[in-house]
Amino acid sequence: MSNLQLFAEISSLPSNFKEQVSVFVKSLKNSSPKIFEEPQATYKSNLTTFLLQGPVFSED
Repeated sequence: MSNLQLFAEISSLPSNFKEQVSVFVKSLKNSSPKIFEEPQATYKSNLTTFLLQGPVFSED
């Protein structure tokens, strides 16, 4: 379901149901904080070290 479809569905609900949706979303965010964090890239080596060990700068 796209964000627009979800928004349309929630918008069509009566006020008391919208409040229940709001409470549900808050409980989801509080129970699973890692779901809402952006993934971080991890690298095994430093880019500068990698470039300096390349064929242009190596002493071989």
